[in-house]
Amino acid sequence: MSVALLGAIALRLAGHDPLRTAKNVVREMLPRRGQRPRAKAESGAAKTGEASTKPAPIVLGPGGVEIPADAQVLLAKARKLEEKGELREAYFLCKDALAQVEPNVDLHLAMARAALGVREREEARDQLKMAIELDPLCFEAVLVLARMSFAEFEYNEALSKARMALALDAKHVEARVLACRCLRELGQVEQAEEEARKAYRTAPGDTSVELALAAILTDRRCWQEAEELIRAVLGRE
Repeated sequence: MSVALLGAIALRLAGHDPLRTAKNVVREMLPRRGQRPRAKAESGAAKTGEASTKPAPIVLGPGGVEIPADAQVLLAKARKLEEKGELREAYFLCKDALAQVEPNVDLHLAMARAALGVREREEARDQLKMAIELDPLCFEAVLVLARMSFAEFEYNEALSKARMALALDAKHVEARVLACRCLRELGQVEQAEEEARKAYRTAPGDTSVELALAAILTDRRCWQEAEELIRAVLGRE
């Protein structure tokens, strides 16, 4: 296989929309196990003549913020709809939920995922921003905004969000690759290579990392190293 053809493969694959390949992050929001059934607790209270004071199970969202019980129910329903691929139903459920309960980070994230599923990108962006307003350390919201901005060719914004994500998790491979790709698109090839090599040291066998680095090496005409990376990727296909 010629070097030119290998370089073309790297450039083509590295240009994939990350929204189509990144895995969605779905948090488990199930109540704690071991809670006594309500009917049993009420029965015991009736025997003693005392009102039950057993607190509702506490579920924590991002940043350790408690999620109200009514929101927990709605989130559980939305999660089940997501798992079944019924994204439009999940979208309208989340929309109704936001009108009924006090907003929280997880509800905004669920609404954003559902909105992306039905191609309501502006709605998704707004929900992610609201999640960040409630919790500036919400990694999922920051990373998804970075993906969206990159897919919409907003490379400066995507780079800003990718760096925010890396500030929260310096070893996150996808965030590092996004930063690398943004820098490459902005013509900052040396910095892009530096980010790509950092990602490669963290995950040397990761296909997205190897393709990103190969694309940059092709730009810099480092043909031999680029060829080795591409052959490694093709050998695993």
